[in-house]
Amino acid sequence: MSDEANSQSEAPAGSEGAGQGDDLARRQAALRSLAQSATQQPASASATAATQATQARPASKTTPKAPTRSSGFAALIAGEWRAGRRRGVIVGVSLALLVVIVVGGIFGARAYLAQRAAAQPKPVLRLDPLGQSNVGCLQSLVWSPDGSELAALGALQGNCGGASPDAPTDAIAIYSVSSGKLITLLKPDLAIFDSAAVEQFAATNNEAAQPMNVYLQGLTWTHDQQALVMTYSVVIQLPEGQNGATPGIFGVLRLGVHNAALTKLWANPTSNIISNGALPRWDLTTGDLSHVPQSTDGSTLFLWYDGGQTVPTGSDSGKPIGSPEAGQMFSIWQAGVLQQSTFSNTPNSPPQSQPQEVVWGSQFAVLSPDDRYYLPYFPAYGVLVPPSPRPLNAQEQQIEPRDGALLDLAKTLVATPLTRSQTAQILVTWRPDGQLLASTTMYSPDASPNASATPQFTVTLHDTRSGQVVARLTPNFNGFQNGQAGQEMLSWSPDGKHLALADNVYGAITIWGPGALPA
Repeated sequence: MSDEANSQSEAPAGSEGAGQGDDLARRQAALRSLAQSATQQPASASATAATQATQARPASKTTPKAPTRSSGFAALIAGEWRAGRRRGVIVGVSLALLVVIVVGGIFGARAYLAQRAAAQPKPVLRLDPLGQSNVGCLQSLVWSPDGSELAALGALQGNCGGASPDAPTDAIAIYSVSSGKLITLLKPDLAIFDSAAVEQFAATNNEAAQPMNVYLQGLTWTHDQQALVMTYSVVIQLPEGQNGATPGIFGVLRLGVHNAALTKLWANPTSNIISNGALPRWDLTTGDLSHVPQSTDGSTLFLWYDGGQTVPTGSDSGKPIGSPEAGQMFSIWQAGVLQQSTFSNTPNSPPQSQPQEVVWGSQFAVLSPDDRYYLPYFPAYGVLVPPSPRPLNAQEQQIEPRDGALLDLAKTLVATPLTRSQTAQILVTWRPDGQLLASTTMYSPDASPNASATPQFTVTLHDTRSGQVVARLTPNFNGFQNGQAGQEMLSWSPDGKHLALADNVYGAITIWGPGALPA
């Protein structure tokens, strides 16, 4: 074959090689463009560019694989972006949860502290029996054995005139000492008038249907705190213009506080409380009434013996006072009154020229440790040392003051000049441990120079050994209405943690507790 032929026969092969070189150049240019796009665009844009480059390639027998390195880099960039977004969401949610927890904790702590503060007993409680429970004319204030409740005996609607079967008025309001709220309101008159004994008495002795008055005395708690014990007397008023003995019946009532099944009444046909100088004693097991002799030897400490005997055992000077219902021994130094009195050596002498003396007086109920024997009326009266400037008669006794505080109060009364016939009185009560004496000058509304002024019932606390004043307490009567208030009373709780004052102007009950009283 000639050279020309050879050159013509080789020409197609050279043309094919040149075409393959151009194809390779185009592919490399596409790869470089793809790499540049991957570094500048998100994964979706890179994928789009790769697709377009592939579509632009001419068909060939051999299709190259996708560029592995460039695709991995794009995926890495896309993954980092998605991971950063997830981390942002997680951090945001965590911060939101933290805020919720902190805010919830603040509100929860406030609610807890408010609830705890509400549950804590207040240092001073103000009770308004007339406003809270419609009870006025208070005449008795007694603590439950554990000191958690306070029972106040009075009359509904401040009606002090007595009760009748159609209009029972006596009521006992029981309050919580921690909250001051009324727990229950008891009506002892209903149990008395509905009893068979009183109904029979009224049918036999009250043909004229005269009014019947009920009188309650000696209110005290049973040791299990489930009932209140008291004596009652029902007296029939005689028709107008008729003279003679007033018919009456005397008895004892045990009134269930929360369980009516514990209520029981005993009756005796006589209304005499004291018989020949002896004290009434009830057997709450049999309902029998008997009498025990009254001590006049100046003893201040008494001991319960078997059979319901109370025997004087001498002086309790310097010992704890305790409660007359609490144990085997009890003292006469319960809540009582120091009274300044005068006597006249010559007729018609003016008060300021008459000799003065101070008399101690107390009257309380006593319940034996087994709740069987009940003395509703245990009196303790006598002239205190310094001795009276007059001779004492056979029925009077002289009592040694228990402590320095009582002696100082007695001397203060003796040194007080009298300008009118009315006697001065100081209400006193000892904390059960005997270390503090609370006193207040009894207020007489009739003797007040300014009847419209708010009276001051300042309670003074004395150290019994030294007689020194350690604190003064003044109740707040703002918001109370003047009404039928009854008696003024001052009483420590059995545990010595609270002190209650019932005033005789507003009928309010002020209770000082921990935080308001010295240790």
